[in-house]
This record gives sequence, C-alpha cells and structure tokens, in this order.
Amino acid sequence: MDKTSLRKEAKTRLQAMDSDRRKKDESICRRVTELLRKTEASALAAYAAMKSEPMLESLMSAWLQSGRTLYLPRFNQSSREYEMVAVHDLSTDLVAGHYGILEPRGELAGLQPPYDGNRRMMWLIPGLGFDMNGHRLGRGGGYYDRLLSGATGMKTGIGYDCQIFDAIPCEPHDVGVDYVVTETRIVDVAGIMPKEG
Repeated sequence: MDKTSLRKEAKTRLQAMDSDRRKKDESICRRVTELLRKTEASALAAYAAMKSEPMLESLMSAWLQSGRTLYLPRFNQSSREYEMVAVHDLSTDLVAGHYGILEPRGELAGLQPPYDGNRRMMWLIPGLGFDMNGHRLGRGGGYYDRLLSGATGMKTGIGYDCQIFDAIPCEPHDVGVDYVVTETRIVDVAGIMPKEG
C-alpha cells in the first residue's frame, strides 16, 4: 500500500480499537521504562499526545521526579518547524499550542540541533504506523522527520499493536527508529539493546 492508503487504514484501526486505552498506555509506559533502564538513557525526548496517540504522562512525571532531563517539542512560529524544549513541571510548563497540542511555554528556551551532545538521549516518537524494519508512518507533514534530522540518540517508535504494518514505504528523507514499543512488546529493530547478564 502507498502511504496515503496506509494512513487511512491506520486511522480506521485506531478508531476500531477497544475503548480502554488507559491500560494499554500504562503497559506502554512500563515497557518504555524497562527499555530506558536497559539502555541507560540519561535524557528523554518525548511528546505530548494527540487524542489517538499513547499517553505517556505517568512515564514523563516519574522521569522528572527522578531528577532527569525531559524535552518536549514546541512549534516555532518563525521557522514553522518543531524544536525541542527542556521542561521541569508538566503542570506549569505546558500550554495549548500548534494544532491544539500541549507544548512548552514560549518563554522556555528551545534547543537547536544537534540535540544529543554527549548524552544518551532516548527519543519517543509517535506515528500512525510502524513496521519491523524501523520505518515510521507519520501524518504527512514531515515535521518529525525534519525534527529528527538533528537527533543522534536512540529513536523509539511508540504505538499500539494495531498500528504495526507488514511494510511501510520509505523515502530518502524518512527517519527510521531503532526500537518499536507497543502495549505487548519491545522490538529491537536495530539490534542494539544491551544483553542481560
């Protein structure tokens, strides 16, 4: 299928998914926490969820409470692109922004690529779909591909099982993921997860 058809199918699957997403979201948060522990990530680049995306608030709150760095995307009206911003308190640092999505307040300083520096940053990346080769199906605007072009850290696709496809077409500008996390599994696409023991 082409990307337009896949986007339509992904939206149909999400609408048909059972209504109890909270349990699925918490399962995703537990699996991401496990992955963060295994990879020893020291900074987290996450997202504030749209209605159809897995909600990660409990994970982000726990991350902040542990004293570690959390970045969230904010739409820059001047460049018409997203930038990453460090947040310290989810209840006071976020406001409704572009597309009505929560994002960091305007007075917080944005970062410029490369974002990762010497830190081990884990990127949590939403999408309409993923395949087991690490290809991601976005919403069609290319915002995340451009944002991730400055990222060297570990990239993790976040979605539900129903968003996994056999194959997603990949174009030269598409940025892939190293891991895919759903409510039932962690897929080490890039084969880089540290072995236990």
